[in-house]
Amino acid sequence: MTDLLQTHIREAKSLLEVKKGVLKALIKIAGNSSTKKLGYVSGIITSDGPKLVKRNIERLGSHTERLRQKHPFPIFSAADIFTQEVFERVGAFDLPSHRFLKFWREILGSGWVTDIFMTPRWEHSQGAKDEHEAAKELKLNIHYWTGEEGTKLKVKKTITLCSSASFYRELLEIEGQLKKRGFRVKIPYTAAKMKKSGDFDISKIRTWLTNPADYKIKTKLMEGHFRKVVEGDAVLVVNYEKNGIDGYIGGNGLLEMFLAYQNKKPIFVLNQVSDDLILKEEVLGLQPTFIDGDLEKINF
Repeated sequence: MTDLLQTHIREAKSLLEVKKGVLKALIKIAGNSSTKKLGYVSGIITSDGPKLVKRNIERLGSHTERLRQKHPFPIFSAADIFTQEVFERVGAFDLPSHRFLKFWREILGSGWVTDIFMTPRWEHSQGAKDEHEAAKELKLNIHYWTGEEGTKLKVKKTITLCSSASFYRELLEIEGQLKKRGFRVKIPYTAAKMKKSGDFDISKIRTWLTNPADYKIKTKLMEGHFRKVVEGDAVLVVNYEKNGIDGYIGGNGLLEMFLAYQNKKPIFVLNQVSDDLILKEEVLGLQPTFIDGDLEKINF
């Protein structure tokens, strides 16, 4: 759900472009739902001030994950759309509040959303209150979610996976294992594309090797995953044998590790690196934690 929504807004530079992207994604999501239902989770994001936006997005995301586990239809929230990076990219903090009220009314009124879930403290949010009124006008099914009674909500931590494209099949297996352990997981755009198509032929992706004009595609892919590294809470570098080198980590992987280091995020590396790895000195200089293939060792 999150990956599909983010894919449709990855180039958005304005709130209008975000809305267009979200609506395209919802058409696909609702079209693939056997129940013909689609839920939206409403709650506080900006009402506590800019400094608490990240915390509130994480809380909303946690509510959303809980609700997905309880209901047999797709459910989304602003946490799937407005990451800190998206907020900054579209200049959200400089936009008047009525623009967001209109944005969400148009999403709710698109005809695709059937249910709305009001989360704790929604009454203290101007936006959530307006969404509640819109839901009543649109005759959506309104649910009042209080979380697990008497239980403090635990915010899931997000791990961003990094690796050579040669390991994307294995990376997707690790994605599934981490999700079972309760983590949110961000993966490279190309890995998500391969997952959907089932085609892991790297040569079809790396068109820039034969057509230099396509290096602009490479640039966008790199920038996109850099954003995911910054948005996540930690990174896990997936490294196996490549070209006769055990624990291979390439240039992209090193750049992503450095970005995580600069942003004070824990860096985990799946396997030990070979002495033959030309970048070994730089990899070790970033002080990663090697987990020797054991995901249970990821702790932060």
